Amino acid sequence: MNKIRLVFVAMVFVFLQACNRSELKAENPIQEAEAVKTELPSEPIEIKVGDNLTETLAKIKVKNSKLKVVNLSSIINDKSSMIILVKPGCVFCESLLAIMNSQKTKAKPQLIIALDGAHANAEEFKAKFKKNNNIKAEWIYDYTNKFHDELSMSSFPRLLYLDKKQNVIENQIGLKLPEDKASLEGLEFPVILQKLSVGTVDWIEDL
Repeated sequence: MNKIRLVFVAMVFVFLQACNRSELKAENPIQEAEAVKTELPSEPIEIKVGDNLTETLAKIKVKNSKLKVVNLSSIINDKSSMIILVKPGCVFCESLLAIMNSQKTKAKPQLIIALDGAHANAEEFKAKFKKNNNIKAEWIYDYTNKFHDELSMSSFPRLLYLDKKQNVIENQIGLKLPEDKASLEGLEFPVILQKLSVGTVDWIEDL
């Protein structure tokens, strides 16, 4: 019985990592002048709890919801922040956004929702934040794919929680698994997906 549970939990974990760049890199045409890389650097950057990302984030320029180019550091601006990287069409990302939008999610850290240029063009970015306008968040478009190049962020969703000094508090890959993973046993995948999405939103709101 324990072996069956371990296999089940392992399968859920694998499902949560399914939306990755290597499998989905050619879904959308890129409409920016600069080519966007989709393969990871030869030595992927590992983001660990306690790492300070001030210098790295200072290199990153993004477009805001009005598609104006701004420095990412000016958006973070000495506030604790939760950066949520999502990809249109990723079932895990879409489920998370749907729950956040329906619950009108608010959190103590400022929420920053990011789409990248490898998986969304400017029009898709604008459509996504307009559709989810109940979420109290800053929306940014990583049009030159710097989250990928500078931080090796290549799975979706990715939730990067930073304190006001830009130290990493948590680097969450995929939706948040419950402490009691066996509670998901025997459930249909759509039910599991909703439970994990709700649990992730609850975690965000409890920060």
